[in-house]
Amino acid sequence: MDEGNRSGEDKFIIFSPRQFRFEPGAASWTFCFALLADFQEKVNPKLRALYINGFNTEKALLRRPNLLPLNRVERSILNKAKKLKKFYEKTTSVNLNSWEQFELITLRNSLSKTISSPGKYSEIKINPAKIPFEFKKGRSYPVRVEIETDLGVLAFNTVIFIISLPFDVNWKPAQLHVHSTLSDGKKSPAELAEIYRKMGYKILYITDHADLVLQNTQKWSIYEDMIMKTTTPEMSVYAGLEITTHNSKGDVLAYGICSLSELENGRSGPQEAINNVYKNTSQSSAAVAHPCGTIDWEDWSVINYSGFEIMSSILQINYGSSARPTVRWISELCRLMPESPSSCFPSARAGDDWHATVFEPVPPGYVTYLYAPYWKSKSSVDRALLKGKSVASRFGGLGYFQLYIDNLKKNIGDIIKKVPSETIIKLLITFKPVLTGNYKIKIIRDNTEQEEFSTSYKCTGGYTYYIEGSLIFPGARYFYYLYITGPDHVYSSPIFVYR
Repeated sequence: MDEGNRSGEDKFIIFSPRQFRFEPGAASWTFCFALLADFQEKVNPKLRALYINGFNTEKALLRRPNLLPLNRVERSILNKAKKLKKFYEKTTSVNLNSWEQFELITLRNSLSKTISSPGKYSEIKINPAKIPFEFKKGRSYPVRVEIETDLGVLAFNTVIFIISLPFDVNWKPAQLHVHSTLSDGKKSPAELAEIYRKMGYKILYITDHADLVLQNTQKWSIYEDMIMKTTTPEMSVYAGLEITTHNSKGDVLAYGICSLSELENGRSGPQEAINNVYKNTSQSSAAVAHPCGTIDWEDWSVINYSGFEIMSSILQINYGSSARPTVRWISELCRLMPESPSSCFPSARAGDDWHATVFEPVPPGYVTYLYAPYWKSKSSVDRALLKGKSVASRFGGLGYFQLYIDNLKKNIGDIIKKVPSETIIKLLITFKPVLTGNYKIKIIRDNTEQEEFSTSYKCTGGYTYYIEGSLIFPGARYFYYLYITGPDHVYSSPIFVYR
């Protein structure tokens, strides 16, 4: 929330992110935010000070800008922006109701079209090596930015997380939902690739809106080439789509496709849209986007989809077991328990849904880990998405588990059949936190919220923890998933165990 000169805020607004995420070994850190002001006002914004953990970082500044970039708008637009900002501030503490969500989305879309594209950001770059205190990986630190203007001094407070996404031989960090200038995003594919590469991701799926992809590129092959040419040795970039169903009944994310055939916006209802994605190629798959957020998904009778966004967009603040997306995800898993390895089920996903507007200057930083040891191969990534080999993480902690029956190892997304009742199943949990703190680590069975295994650990970011345990299979048909809560929230997709 902004603080400082409240009378100045009537004519001048700061849009700042809830948090920044920086790699500890980065050569520089960039603090990005946006300033809006009335056309008629004399403002002349300048950086007054940037404090991290209470320390002035004056000597760490790589360059002190003379004047900060300013988005000039009409007073009526500024008033709308103030209303939008209040909604954003409210989402830091409570979930918006359906009407508030609708009003926020309407305001955001209207303002995004009004303010000159791509909008102007203020960027303050510092050299972390010159920060006057010793920071530690896995920690968070408070930040205060003060801006001096002709209207007085205004400021905002935020936080930085010092995070390095963990290395794992098999599980690779992916961003699966983001928009570029080829639809309604404000960053080019190359700019998005650079941003997410610096954040430590290995896989980026750019999922532009189907109607705008067709409008801006005419052909899928052109769009796909523009996306995939941003691939680097450090990160693979792939082309996907976001498809709005008929009468806006919800949005479908499409992966592994090779054409726009039958994937136009508004063409099909929810089930037909999913089917059209599924039949596009042998490895194409569909996921339900923001099911309880930006545009609510309405048809819960659908089948044959492979992903479910339990974390999405900057608007979500509740990631616990009582969060609406989590409750619905568990319900869908119970409804859609797979019969065979070729069946689809709603695996756990997290997606930024980032458009890089002036109101959302930095990405939320959700992470979906995919079991894709050969992550530079598109078929390996698409197969992981199709088969539900995924883990959803709020800040980037990686947690996964394996079950052992008669020395046979099963991984996330697998099905174990013909298991006798009362069988003792051994388990091994691997946890690689990015944030230091106290965690509760659970294996949960089905929608019963039955904790089959639970333990507490004080964990240090950047370390790996191996936890052994066991559970007793009661018979019938169940699924088990890993849930880790604490400074971070991590959900694994399940392992299915059948009698």
